Amino acid sequence: MFWAALPVTDGTAEGLHDLIERHFEAMNVPIDKLCSFASDGASVVSSQKKGVAGLLAKRSNPCILCMHCIAHKQALMMKDATSFSAFATWFDKSMSETLNFFCRSVKRVQQLESFAVQLELIYTRVLQLATTRWLSRGNCTQRLVAVFAALVAQFRANDDEVLTAAALLAQITSQQFVSSLCLMVGILIFANKLNAQFQHTYIRHKEAMDSVAAFKKNLEETYLKVGGVRGADWDALNAGIQAQDSSGKYSWNGVDGLEFDPEMHQWCETECKSFVEKIIEQLAIRFEHRAEIVALDIFDPRSIPRDESEVASYGKQELKSLFDFYTKRRTVKKKGGVRSVFEAPIKGSYSVLEFEWTLLKNELFSLNIHAKPKDEHAEVLEAFYAKVLQREEGQQGRYGEDMTFLISMYLCLVTSSVCCETGFSRWLSSPLTLCMRVEYR
Repeated sequence: MFWAALPVTDGTAEGLHDLIERHFEAMNVPIDKLCSFASDGASVVSSQKKGVAGLLAKRSNPCILCMHCIAHKQALMMKDATSFSAFATWFDKSMSETLNFFCRSVKRVQQLESFAVQLELIYTRVLQLATTRWLSRGNCTQRLVAVFAALVAQFRANDDEVLTAAALLAQITSQQFVSSLCLMVGILIFANKLNAQFQHTYIRHKEAMDSVAAFKKNLEETYLKVGGVRGADWDALNAGIQAQDSSGKYSWNGVDGLEFDPEMHQWCETECKSFVEKIIEQLAIRFEHRAEIVALDIFDPRSIPRDESEVASYGKQELKSLFDFYTKRRTVKKKGGVRSVFEAPIKGSYSVLEFEWTLLKNELFSLNIHAKPKDEHAEVLEAFYAKVLQREEGQQGRYGEDMTFLISMYLCLVTSSVCCETGFSRWLSSPLTLCMRVEYR
């Protein structure tokens, strides 16, 4: 759902902010009610100092909670970790070169499919790598593993005629590529799973952070535990190496005659561990969020302790930090230097808010959401808060204005811009595209 698609004549932070502000005014919607904002990582938009996010906080609503889209942050996290790793950079380049062999060549793709059929493999079409999308790397790597024997057969059949095929054959049958492929496929499967969760129509902050924690745990248990790297492809490769013949040749994934290089194999494992450590380091940097955003997670029933004895003390510190944040006196500075006092959203006393929180968290505990299937959690949460916030005409709701405000902040917190971008892409692919070309060209 799009409120508006506006023609942009000034792409600076000032220009974009003014455009947003003018549209709110034109639609008679007070911009100081804008409580949450999410965007990609472009500094002109996301910067908390001079970007649109920063200007919204300075001029419109000092209490606005701004988020750098979690899906974009994951992509940047993987990109940054790769840039620090010679192991990951080399593999990324080698995979791209291999896939480019099939780019824009229907004949080569058909030939690969023919070899896959001959070898009785489940053929999956190789994909072109989209360098800006980490999700594509995971899919590409898994398909390379699936058709690896067919790839080798095709390059061997063409190595006399096509120089590129000969070079690629030497590259993909090298110890560095085979070991890297077996190591990277697991990392990218985990990254894919996380990315897919971030692509949901709407994902709440608590759910996103749980997914990040699970991603970190999977990496640590698979790559960093004492005893060495684990994983189906890596284990299969090591089994093939242990069964090598007297000449040092081994078999893996349907390909015979691979030459074993113990030093390179060990180098790949060591460098892979360093790469995983760098990913975990980037996780901590990229997914460190404002205290107020983390504090709002107390309203997520999935955060409630399972032990009833812990419920009494649960959320007190977070509630106090939210109270302090939303009662602080602030001013907004409009364009031109005009200052005005921003009215604090929470006006009541902390004691009343604390009493209402005790009632609410007991209700949250009684939901027993942990006992329900995960795919029902979102529905249970929405139904619960719809009931809590329901008001009869002319009557006050079950909770006071301040608690209702905090619940609303939790429900309105935006963590991702994915649904917006997906919807916009679909909108552009519709007949409205033609209208836009005519009107805004």
